[in-house]
Amino acid sequence: MTRQTVFLLLFVALMLSQLKLHISSLASISLDPSLVSFSLDPFNDLPSIAQDDLPTKQQQEQPLSTPFCNSLAYSRGATKNRRMVHAFVSNSGHWRFLENALLSMASNRLLSEDWIPVVFALGRGVCPKVESFSQNNHNRKVLCIPYIQRLLQQLQRDEPKSIEQIQPYLLSASAVSSNNNVTTEEEESDFSKVDHGFHTWGSIEHKFMINAKLYALRDILECHTDAFVTDVDVAFVQDPRPYFSAQDDTIFAQNDTSVAYQLSLNSGLMYWKSTDANRKLIHDIITIPPFWWIDQSRVNTVMHNQSTPHVLLKADQFPNGNIIKNFQHRIVLNGSTNLTNKELVVIAHANWNVGSQEKQTMLESIGLWYLKDDEGSANEAP
Repeated sequence: MTRQTVFLLLFVALMLSQLKLHISSLASISLDPSLVSFSLDPFNDLPSIAQDDLPTKQQQEQPLSTPFCNSLAYSRGATKNRRMVHAFVSNSGHWRFLENALLSMASNRLLSEDWIPVVFALGRGVCPKVESFSQNNHNRKVLCIPYIQRLLQQLQRDEPKSIEQIQPYLLSASAVSSNNNVTTEEEESDFSKVDHGFHTWGSIEHKFMINAKLYALRDILECHTDAFVTDVDVAFVQDPRPYFSAQDDTIFAQNDTSVAYQLSLNSGLMYWKSTDANRKLIHDIITIPPFWWIDQSRVNTVMHNQSTPHVLLKADQFPNGNIIKNFQHRIVLNGSTNLTNKELVVIAHANWNVGSQEKQTMLESIGLWYLKDDEGSANEAP
């Protein structure tokens, strides 16, 4: 045996002895139960806000597996090799518009095994309605997940000033504890006001609901999947996914045709690719002060300041409420025989107005209101 061989064997023996000592020391450690945060609650694994914890490109290659991510429904994305989560954020007070949006998808054969919308429920009244919708429409799949507690936990951490602003409007006195912890089931029940009301633009409750979209968007992107986020006052005519096919960080959004925002980007209809740059962007939109702007202002401002690549979808294909009001004679759908561009419209959005009746009248005027009575009883989709 040569001298080099002897030295090598001695070195290996020394390393093995050190490893054995290290393993023995680990076995003797007693973990403090208060430091163990593992939970089977799918709404407890909140996304980190630490920059060092943002996913790397290598991590992005594999879908993230957490209890929350595993609770979502995944659909085919903009291209066949991508997947997305299509999110509606809604309470039960806006159910008639959510139901109409789902009926428009079902009527145009968009609800399928490769497209399952996910409703992020702001209250307890939404999910039973979603389940009933599925049962009444040939068991078409629509997933509903409770989102209030998860949203409040993130607001408490990331936007404490927003929590301070909404508490007087949304919580009973008994729900405001000494440490402002608003995450228990008992406290969640005090959100019946935001759950059951139809909240008009400009109200505190409306701000709460529309800003919740930002958190749903971040949660989806943190699962390493594309995010398609739509308001409930939309109606589908065609499959929009072919219009989102760019292969980079580009964000696709409806054109708001407004000078009120730097980019004229409507945050009620957006498709975000799952990329590190977009995860960083939504992190900044949520956490960079000032807080409590409405979601559209926040998205436009931060994207403008960061020169974010984006595409505004064509207004004749994705008409907003302003376009519908001014060019109604050009975009009436569903049975009109005197109009020629039905094939152009992909999704219509009844924004640019504040009231429930105004939105319904707008959708009715272009043939995209699918409910047959004032109570919200739906026509059965084919």
